[in-house]
Amino acid sequence: ILKCGCFGIGNAGGQITSLAHKNFGFKALCANVSSADLEVLEGVDTILIGDGMGSGKDRNLAKKYAKENIKSLISKDIFSEFINDLQVVFVITSVAGGSGGGMGPLTTDALSNLYPDTIFIYVGVLPAYKESLRSQRNTVECLKEIVDMQIPYMLYDHNRGKDSISVTDALTKVNHSIVDNL
Repeated sequence: ILKCGCFGIGNAGGQITSLAHKNFGFKALCANVSSADLEVLEGVDTILIGDGMGSGKDRNLAKKYAKENIKSLISKDIFSEFINDLQVVFVITSVAGGSGGGMGPLTTDALSNLYPDTIFIYVGVLPAYKESLRSQRNTVECLKEIVDMQIPYMLYDHNRGKDSISVTDALTKVNHSIVDNL
């Protein structure tokens, strides 16, 4: 059996990673540029990157944080303990946001190069059709980076079954679907 872990980046990634840990005992670690988003996660180790104020769906700001902090991130004991014996790491984010969508591709690519014996798979959640134009643009940019970097990926659609249920229930359904698939 492969030793797998979940590394959640951003709010969506943190929520899904926390769920994977809670429901199935996945080894888990979450990183975010928003201290408020990290504070609501239960039972998982967390790393705050940057000033804690978030990125406000600004991918360029999140990418800046990733570039400036990747060395600091991997040098932390908490990260070393997390990655230590894992064979597969699912890097889980939203593709539409700032923190996850901005930091996720760069971080996944960097980790793949730093840990060549570990498989890193990017797991992205697509936005709802009705989300902002900025979210849609972030999605296109994020997906282009993933493809250009040749990162293995899995995508999940936030719109799945959304017509018949609330937005919150749709999100919960997608999050559980991801965790069940992992």
